[in-house]
Amino acid sequence: MISQNEVRILHIGKQWAVGEYNGNNAWLYNPTSGALNNNNKYNSYQVRPLLESDVYDNAALEFYEIPLEEWYEVNRQCRRRKAMKPSCLIFQYHLVVQLVELVHEVGNMEYVMRVGICFMITVPRLREVLAADFGDRLVQTWYFNELNWWLEHYHLHPDSYSCRVGKGGLRAVQQFYEYVFEVSEGYTKDCYVASLDLQSFFMSIDTELAVRLMSRFIEEVYGGPHKNLLLYLTRIIYQSLPQSHCVIKSNERMWLGFPKSKSLRGKTNGIGIPIGNVTSQMLANFLTTYYLNYLSSLGYRFVHYTDDTAFVFRDKERFLEDIGRFEWFLRNELHLTLHPNKRYLQHYSKGICMLGYKVRFDRILPSDRIVHNLQRKVDCAIRKAEGSGCLYGEAPPRPNIAYMLREKDHFVQVINSYMGLMKWCNTFRLRRMILKSIAASAWGKVLTIDTVNWLKVNVKPEASTLDYYKRRNRKRKRVSLAECRL
Repeated sequence: MISQNEVRILHIGKQWAVGEYNGNNAWLYNPTSGALNNNNKYNSYQVRPLLESDVYDNAALEFYEIPLEEWYEVNRQCRRRKAMKPSCLIFQYHLVVQLVELVHEVGNMEYVMRVGICFMITVPRLREVLAADFGDRLVQTWYFNELNWWLEHYHLHPDSYSCRVGKGGLRAVQQFYEYVFEVSEGYTKDCYVASLDLQSFFMSIDTELAVRLMSRFIEEVYGGPHKNLLLYLTRIIYQSLPQSHCVIKSNERMWLGFPKSKSLRGKTNGIGIPIGNVTSQMLANFLTTYYLNYLSSLGYRFVHYTDDTAFVFRDKERFLEDIGRFEWFLRNELHLTLHPNKRYLQHYSKGICMLGYKVRFDRILPSDRIVHNLQRKVDCAIRKAEGSGCLYGEAPPRPNIAYMLREKDHFVQVINSYMGLMKWCNTFRLRRMILKSIAASAWGKVLTIDTVNWLKVNVKPEASTLDYYKRRNRKRKRVSLAECRL
């Protein structure tokens, strides 16, 4: 037996049929009065059930707004960096069943967010993460793909550099470096640099306000064929309260002392969105555009990345007065606040730290944290490769060949990754110092160093794993398979 709330009504011509009530009767819906009764299904074909309550008609898959083949492409796109995640593996194991069910739910506007996971990360700092189920990622990716083009061309500010194609962190730093040069007129006039931060940005977003603004944008600007579906998914994605139906993966003690303003757990007032979802990043760019347009109307040069804004200007007194205007606009228009402690203001010759770089008036350097992390990784790898220390008078330990053969590929990837980051900075002496220390250690027998530009490390051909074991086993007598089984 099914309840009235579970009945799915289908209109076929002038006949109305619904799900079964029991073996002999079926639900009968009166479209004139809205009454819902049950009657013997053998008395009239008008009440013969056409579809069970929990069964979808798969023949409708090709007639939905989003066809099944488009969802297969979205699934392929989402698998790129999530292929080994448990949620993705489970979804792929039951791909056809899961995908068909998802297509029906979205097509019939019956989609409900799945159960996600909640955990804490400690690097680079303690932070709460709410990860969506893989099925939800498919819906969010389609939503992003469908709406992002319209946002890029008709809404987003050109100086917003977060999670946009061609507008990453490095480009933001380079653009700010150019703004300093322009405002100071080639470093000939005084100017100032400043940075402001939005307090607990993602956890402070008013979802009701965000949905209202996004819905208005879709109604007025979006010109694609899926307007109604986008309006529906906007409410579902941003107002689903994922913290109320998630599985906790980290130890509860990790939340002890964690600021409540940086956590979604326990919130039921519609304030805050999970960090990490592609739709969350898109909404962050969408909301901050109103703030950035206001800054542009005041004549400021700036670069914005998610919740950090770096300014360059000449009139210091005016900027200090305008901070109050910034706070008023954020509080009244977007329900956000500026962080009272994360504020920086200096002469441009002092430079500014942003996005992992230190921007000076005549050069760009990596931040101290990046340099210290690289130096720590190199020192640790060298100590392990050369073995532990020895007492006075003892022979030094032999190089740990097994460790270097096992970790050489990973070590090369780490070093080349840091070198790729540093090649955009003025770091020639720093790169040379680090790579020389590697060449002078036991790693010098395994790796080749680029001594021209000091930008790359490679594994020596004779030190590859295959060649090493070929040389090691060259004099060993070959045995047959039968002898091995003995």
